[in-house]
Amino acid sequence: MAALSRQSPVDEILARHGPQDARDHLGTKAVTDLESLGSTPVNAAVVVGDLRMSGLLLKEAVSPSLYARYLVGFTEAVRSLANDFSGWFDKFTGDGFIAFWIYQEEEQVVDVLPGFCQSILPAAQTLIANLKKNSRNFPVGVGLSIGIDSGSCELVRVGDALTLLGTPFAIAVDAEGTVRGMTVPNTRADLARLAALLG
Repeated sequence: MAALSRQSPVDEILARHGPQDARDHLGTKAVTDLESLGSTPVNAAVVVGDLRMSGLLLKEAVSPSLYARYLVGFTEAVRSLANDFSGWFDKFTGDGFIAFWIYQEEEQVVDVLPGFCQSILPAAQTLIANLKKNSRNFPVGVGLSIGIDSGSCELVRVGDALTLLGTPFAIAVDAEGTVRGMTVPNTRADLARLAALLG
């Protein structure tokens, strides 16, 4: 009887954390580099989402456990949507998320990212409505800020996960901070501005 073929550790990580076509996005050389060196250079677009006024929302929450449950529900929705749009959910930040898209040609993500941002808006609207119901004193300025940047990064294997390091993370966080006026619901014009951040 032939032995069953086992997936490599990197393939197992890709199956758990990346989109279904993650290996295709990376290519064989990158997977080999991850297996042997623990990292590989990639081009990636980074999306950072941040729930504004999260500290005050938690402080004013009638039930902190409900606050946590609502954030977990939003995070799971974002994780699923990132994968639906061939993206990678990197992490939950405590009051937001980081996701990224690995690409060979930038045009591959310019059309995808506005669609992803548009797709998370209903989940963000539900999150904010639930947080408002759970608040003793709902603060002014609650919303979802989104920052995007792209460029050269390093995909790094850390234990049984992959994470991305590089300047686009810092710039996406800065961009998220500069678009504080973009609150839910966002318009198509806002999404065009997000896509323009890639250019």
